[in-house]
Amino acid sequence: MSRKIKYVYIVGLFFLFLSSCAGLGQEGDIKGKMTGPFTATSKLAVVIVPVADAIGGGPNKSELNKNRFTKLPCSYPNSVEYPLNRMHQILYNQVIKICAVRGKEFKVEFPNLFLQSEAQKSPQPLTAWILQNSVVLFKNLRRRNVRVENIPYPLQERTRQRVATLRFPYHIVSHRRSYSAGTRFVLEREEKDQLVVWALNPHRLKDEKVYIPKKLCLINDRKTIEKKIADYVRLVKLWSNLEKGYIPYILGGASWINKCNSSNAMTSYPFRDAKGVSVTSNGRKCYVFDRKKMTKGVKTGYDCSSLIYSAAQAAGIPYYYKNTTTALNRLAKAKKGDKLEKGDIVWRPGHVLVVTEVEGGLKLSQARGYSSGYGRLYEEKGKVLFKGANTAEKFMSDYILGKPLVRLRKSGAVSKTFKKWHILKIKSAWNGPSVIKGNAAFINFKREINEKSR
Repeated sequence: MSRKIKYVYIVGLFFLFLSSCAGLGQEGDIKGKMTGPFTATSKLAVVIVPVADAIGGGPNKSELNKNRFTKLPCSYPNSVEYPLNRMHQILYNQVIKICAVRGKEFKVEFPNLFLQSEAQKSPQPLTAWILQNSVVLFKNLRRRNVRVENIPYPLQERTRQRVATLRFPYHIVSHRRSYSAGTRFVLEREEKDQLVVWALNPHRLKDEKVYIPKKLCLINDRKTIEKKIADYVRLVKLWSNLEKGYIPYILGGASWINKCNSSNAMTSYPFRDAKGVSVTSNGRKCYVFDRKKMTKGVKTGYDCSSLIYSAAQAAGIPYYYKNTTTALNRLAKAKKGDKLEKGDIVWRPGHVLVVTEVEGGLKLSQARGYSSGYGRLYEEKGKVLFKGANTAEKFMSDYILGKPLVRLRKSGAVSKTFKKWHILKIKSAWNGPSVIKGNAAFINFKREINEKSR
């Protein structure tokens, strides 16, 4: 074969390859890389990794081509600003909106959470930075003929979709991945002991049917408010009382795949700024908290706020409050004549707990930090946590009378007294605003789901 014929042959093969890839975009574009201008439809993307960390601040020039996400500890002190703060975690199948691109990262908006301070009259959307390869763009799924109506709508609003949410972590063999509790799937049908759900294969980027044991899931069927709250409380109790091991405290975390045990003892190391210099406060070194022998990659667990919104949203409650301040500003406070009910939230500055038992002795669950010596989720009797909290009636009475909340140590000695504390009513979550009001991208997605799911 002459050199000219070889050249024509090779060029022909090259263009044949390009034509076979038409519609897939450039290498890397299939998953996360953003090319071209943003439009209302191109802003949406779906998460294709089990869990992705989201960092509050974007990368600077020196960090554009580096993976900042490998340095995140379990927790860090509140007294100083950590240079890499985990703002949130997003789960597989969650839909987000892309706001900006910088280096290998996207700035994204989360539709299922918002922030509101005392000075703000309206809720503000939660935004943070994630790695681009954590998501795939909707426009690229459509090029591959993936049915986006098989991706769950991100909010607790009625659509034509039936959605199954994991109560426990679950491994999908064809994906070669384990997914977190709280992960949501569009339900195709129910069988005797199994659910058939739609799942986007992260390797092939094709939607496929997957079987999940029914006992591992909650289904978003029409339920009363009382039944949804009961599901939420059962989920909090489940996560707080694992038979073997426990779920660790992860500041900014909102997931559970791996649990900890005695081999994952707490540890700490000096807190350093962006230049690697040890940070001090009042002349003393600050330390970050971690756990020994944790699985490499994203650390999974919850903090006090994410425990509540993750369990509440899994149960179908429209609870969109990212932190303790937002919860205080949006939920109704208990008033004279109210009873303490399961699911209600005990708020004190910087922390929240869930009321899990009111009859036969008060119990509460919480994700408690490392400085207290816990660093995990657990449930405890009210009288062990707070002075005089023997019964639900006594606890509510003390609150209505304006008595302080007295926290106890394990030994029973007084740890700290809070003059300002509140009991927040979980039922008032249904009176809150819709997170996506006026957000065209998500409204269009909901309309598409309802049209194609008929």
